[in-house]
Amino acid sequence: MNGDWGDGRHYDYGFRIYNPAIGKFLSVDPLTKDYPWYTPYQFAGNKPIWAIDLDGLEELILQYRLVNGSVTFLKKINHAEIKLGPGSFNVQVYDKRTGELMSNDDRNKVQYQYFTQEGQRLDIRKDFNGDYVEGENELMDIHDNNWFSNSIYIGPNNPTTPDGGDDYRREPQDLSDAGAYRHDQDYGLVGASGRDGALKQTSTIPADIALVQRSNKIIEMYNEKAIDPYTGEAISEKTYQRAKRVAYGFKKIVNRKAKKAGYSKEERENISSQMEETRDVDFTPSQ
Repeated sequence: MNGDWGDGRHYDYGFRIYNPAIGKFLSVDPLTKDYPWYTPYQFAGNKPIWAIDLDGLEELILQYRLVNGSVTFLKKINHAEIKLGPGSFNVQVYDKRTGELMSNDDRNKVQYQYFTQEGQRLDIRKDFNGDYVEGENELMDIHDNNWFSNSIYIGPNNPTTPDGGDDYRREPQDLSDAGAYRHDQDYGLVGASGRDGALKQTSTIPADIALVQRSNKIIEMYNEKAIDPYTGEAISEKTYQRAKRVAYGFKKIVNRKAKKAGYSKEERENISSQMEETRDVDFTPSQ
């Protein structure tokens, strides 16, 4: 909160001022010309429950330590510097490395870099299958707003390749996102994807059970104040709440699919029992 405004408060978001007394911003979104499908006064992409309002102007480098196929987050580098140009709310984005204006093609991009335990840069990238291979990752769209803000893989709107396939080059944003990443890859093993795979196909039940077990593990780790390797910090309240919602939702989905498929009462009780167990958030196939 930044200062008084009349009888209430106002919030300074950097490029816009929000007055909660009237429930509105006091100016239009400076990026409104780039997003004509939104009202100029929108907040967080019209998803205030799920999302937060981001600049969306970054060019990021995310650095990880890679040891035996497991990553640990090191740091984030942002090459973009946002300034106000001539005129009210005229946003200009500069490249910190050159001091020049950053092109639209380079904005809202991310590159992943990997290092050894000793800090040596690795010539490693991920391919579309999510496997580590030789070569340097190119700049790619950040794509971090699936069902939840800062989520790449939680939900049906995952990144795709140019021919419409799955694109697993991006590292998960937190442990809950990592559980969804593994879940989506497990779906691929049985030829399933999207809503139909989740709601209709019984072949995905083992993957769904594993997702619930991983979510249970995240909840347990949160209570133990464990470190999230994808953020380098203690597991956040946001990650914890995501894990709870995922576990709750997929328990219902699995039970509904099993009943509709004619599973016996004993089989359904066994599945329910399995979904109370925990499983480490790793990348070992569940099938």
